[in-house]
Amino acid sequence: MQATLTNIASTYNFQILLTGQETSIEQKIDKNDLFATNKLGLFLAQQTIAKAGNTEMLTFPNNSLLDSTNVTVQDFYAIYNGTFFVQISTTVVYQALPMYKALNVPQTQKDTVNAAIAATSAWTSPTTGAGTYGPFENQRDKDYGFIELNNILELSGGAQNILQLNIPTFSGIKLATVTAGIQNILIVILDGFLIKNAAYRGL
Repeated sequence: MQATLTNIASTYNFQILLTGQETSIEQKIDKNDLFATNKLGLFLAQQTIAKAGNTEMLTFPNNSLLDSTNVTVQDFYAIYNGTFFVQISTTVVYQALPMYKALNVPQTQKDTVNAAIAATSAWTSPTTGAGTYGPFENQRDKDYGFIELNNILELSGGAQNILQLNIPTFSGIKLATVTAGIQNILIVILDGFLIKNAAYRGL
């Protein structure tokens, strides 16, 4: 699920139900299905609209990989000072899940300067003197960016599911790029398993 960042919104809603308007990287559920999850991931990305499938997801505001045209990279930390609201049918499961838990700043970070060096010439290690081409990627692990939830959420396609990120805003916040064909976006991933035709189980 994804949402485009703006300079005015304090609330971002994520729709888990298929609508037919999904991007190439979104996976959602049918109204007859049920999805069970105990992990919620939050990621930042700069998306080239014409090439949404090659979007690189970030677990922190990497100022080399987010379009900074009319954007203040420090302002992205407002997202991690926000909270996530989850309601399933009439039950509020999380009133304010703190999103700082999803922030992961890796020791090794990708940057455009190193990427350019790697593309043109060998890089020499300052400690060993050995020539190499890396590393020029963000250090990552399968759990980076994910929050392990205290319980298993059962999201039914037949119920009202509200998944909502609330962030603090302030005058002059700049999260949205003005570069044509580029968007700064939020991506939410629920890690779990799909149960086909189980939406109305027990309802």
